[in-house]
Amino acid sequence: MLLSTFPRPSLDPPLARDSEQTMGPLYIALVLLGAGMVAYSQTLSLFWDEGFHILTARLIDTGKLPYLDFFFPQTPLNAYWNAAWMAIFGPRWRVVHVVAVLVTTSSVLLMTQFIAGLFPDRRLKLPAAIAGLALFGLHPWTWMAGTLAQAYPLCLLLVVAAFRAAVNGVARPRFGTSALAGLAAGAAAASSLLTALVSPVLLIWMWYYNRAGSRWTKAVAFLVGALVAWTPVFFLFARSPHVVTFDILKYHTLYRQLSWPGVTAHDIGVVTDWINSSSSLLLVMLAVAGLSFMKESGFSPARRAELCLCLWLAVAVTAQNIFAHPTFSQYFVFAIPFLSVLGVVGLFAVAAAWKIPTAGGLL
Repeated sequence: MLLSTFPRPSLDPPLARDSEQTMGPLYIALVLLGAGMVAYSQTLSLFWDEGFHILTARLIDTGKLPYLDFFFPQTPLNAYWNAAWMAIFGPRWRVVHVVAVLVTTSSVLLMTQFIAGLFPDRRLKLPAAIAGLALFGLHPWTWMAGTLAQAYPLCLLLVVAAFRAAVNGVARPRFGTSALAGLAAGAAAASSLLTALVSPVLLIWMWYYNRAGSRWTKAVAFLVGALVAWTPVFFLFARSPHVVTFDILKYHTLYRQLSWPGVTAHDIGVVTDWINSSSSLLLVMLAVAGLSFMKESGFSPARRAELCLCLWLAVAVTAQNIFAHPTFSQYFVFAIPFLSVLGVVGLFAVAAAWKIPTAGGLL
């Protein structure tokens, strides 16, 4: 069967020294992507409620505390992140936008490196990485959300970093990488609750697929890391539990949609609008092809587990944000990096089925 000729990945194939030299075009493409996003961030990037987040960072920069001194219906880590850059370079939105681009392109780099590592044949690493960059880095949602002062750029980097740490953590006997995965996932949720389900999905996956060391020790390390990331929230909660609870939880559950007539119709339109987006439709179709092909491929059980994790994360954040009432299309940007992994596998599967030549020859 033709699909059986798809290259069989090893468990954790390292990038050989000579193959690193062939990845130069990827880094050039990343620089071009970053340059384009910087230009976009300084000219066209704008969202209707972004000023609220910039003002929040500025208030923190002047010594105010979120929740206690002003209303802020978000978890605070991204606001403190922006305030730190304002303290260094001054209270300018342009600086915050440039930092957002650097963070977003870093998340693209981390994910394309993982995609390249799926293929032990060095001739396939570069095409796979470039395909991943195109699916993730060029997606309109990445450009829309990844160039703003809101929490999307930082959360993208954190969830991708948590994913990479979790994948490495299950194969290592020590618990340090697991703690790092918990820290990154917890920090993502402490920046935006739109990523709240990333932590339980990673923890369950790491428990089930652990291959070395004590899963109990790693689980505790993961949870400790996540709790450390929430230290600013705990500090503010200790100062005023009622106010912090209202801003982060009660406002969203009780009051957020009250002054929005037709919010349910709006949500249905947002959830179904991906069908009208060629980039989103293509990504989903390629991801489905990758899932269909996964069982027939030569991927090892460990690699299949990692691809399943990509599916679980994409489904979890999508399902959670469907029920964010009201919801918006940029909420689903956190599924893009994980769908891109599956999409690259699907792309190579389609190339194999149609006998399309690639850099590695005929798949």
